Amino acid sequence: MYPLDPERLRLPPGATKQPARKPRLPRHWAGGEFLRGPIPLAWLLPACRLSPKALAVALALWFKAGLSKNSPEVVASGALLQRFGVAARRTQYQALADLERAGLVSVDRARGRCPSVTILEGPVDK
Repeated sequence: MYPLDPERLRLPPGATKQPARKPRLPRHWAGGEFLRGPIPLAWLLPACRLSPKALAVALALWFKAGLSKNSPEVVASGALLQRFGVAARRTQYQALADLERAGLVSVDRARGRCPSVTILEGPVDK
């Protein structure tokens, strides 16, 4: 009788193939932050045509709106915009002005206060 050798029972490398898993989009983890949607493409496309900083501010506003139970009125604080890569105050104001000129937001400015922004329906593309 032969002694039991577990190595003789081992399959050679590559003998079994794992079924290929279909790649998935990354998901947020429990308690992690995420951008809430849907964001209308008719709103997002004009923002994409503006400066990269204006797009970053637009995404920051949608992020904040998602945290506010989808309220279209948000406060564009400097800390929020800095998280999205728009650090300079002048750049923040310029990006908000660009979004306002594009008809995507309306901005209520008050001296000594962070701008209060209302996300509008945006231009209607037909």
